[in-house]
Amino acid sequence: MLRPIDTQTIYQQTQELSNRQQVHNQGEHTKQGQFAHIMQKQTEIKNESVNELNKDEKVDNHLNKDKEKDQNRQKKNKKKKSTKNNESKKWDNETKIDIRI
Repeated sequence: MLRPIDTQTIYQQTQELSNRQQVHNQGEHTKQGQFAHIMQKQTEIKNESVNELNKDEKVDNHLNKDKEKDQNRQKKNKKKKSTKNNESKKWDNETKIDIRI
């Protein structure tokens, strides 16, 4: 069974429906924008804030330890090189042949 269509009511409803759809689509974008704005504010606050230490906590400065480790490694490497050089010198002294004609 076919019903007659009233075009006057349909045209009025189309604007309403399009407005609702537009609001729905923009609502998602605005929510995402608001969330991004909130996250930016929180990261700025965290970057600008200073963490306070309790009196019982000790600060461990790794920079000095790293420097000491590097110096110890350099000393060990120098010792290894010097022993290698001594061994090569010994070998050189033993293998020299003096041939005179």
